[in-house]
Amino acid sequence: MREYILKTNNLTKRYKKQKAVDNVSLNVEKGSIYGFIGRNGAGKTTFLKMISGLAEKTSGDIELFGHKGNEVKNVYDRIGVLIEAPGLYPNMTAFDNLKLKAICMGIYKKNYIREIIECVGLGMVGNKKVKNFSLGMKQRLGIGMALIGEPDLLVLDEPINGLDPQGIVDVRETIMKLNRERNITIIISSHILEELSKLVTHYGIIDQGSLVEELTKEELYEKCSERIEVALDEPEKACTILDSLKIHNYKVVNSKTIHIFERLEEVADINMEFSLNKIKISSIGVNKDNLEKYFMDLTGGVENA
Repeated sequence: MREYILKTNNLTKRYKKQKAVDNVSLNVEKGSIYGFIGRNGAGKTTFLKMISGLAEKTSGDIELFGHKGNEVKNVYDRIGVLIEAPGLYPNMTAFDNLKLKAICMGIYKKNYIREIIECVGLGMVGNKKVKNFSLGMKQRLGIGMALIGEPDLLVLDEPINGLDPQGIVDVRETIMKLNRERNITIIISSHILEELSKLVTHYGIIDQGSLVEELTKEELYEKCSERIEVALDEPEKACTILDSLKIHNYKVVNSKTIHIFERLEEVADINMEFSLNKIKISSIGVNKDNLEKYFMDLTGGVENA
């Protein structure tokens, strides 16, 4: 049975007449890495602030760790948050930044800070001040700050934005390590889609404040995988023909489209068989979408960028 660490129901945030987040109903499974995808200004940050207790909702419901209504505020301390730039003291070391936050939270465990520093891959920085860190190092330290208090849910808003390739790899490996070794559920927002695809298990796609699709990594792979796309008027009759050809890995997408995921090299033969059985085909061909194209098609294309 699936266990959800976060559920929202018609969550909405309005600023005067504008809806920054519009009736978003979203579900995050325990133990998942949830990729929250959207263009800049789509409503990602506002949504993340609401579920983290940093912004008031206008309407709708939030359920966290099984708690609803007024009880939600009692479990916000189980969330680690890195939204926008991490709040760091530039003239202090990584150790001192982390220690200061731990003291503020009443945590004085021996070796606690050292363990976090090692966990986020900053064990080599020594006494270097934060002002001399690279952007990637600052982001990893920001994640370390969010880990103080041992959260069950980690919320990361655009943590790889602006990083160089090595910085992206370092942050990605840190996130995967936290999920794998500490079993922390992670929500990570980004508009860098191909990079997200390397680590997330679930996707939520938001556009102009509305959630337009929620799906698993496997479901997205199926939608973006190489296939024969057939546009036609009689999909039920076509399915009978495919079954007779011992083609079973196909999907009726809608009343006008079938996707076939096997024997891609036989597209001409399949087309001939349809023709012999008097099935009118509007178009047939092999196609494959990448994540970027799928996202653009789902959110209205380049004109909405």
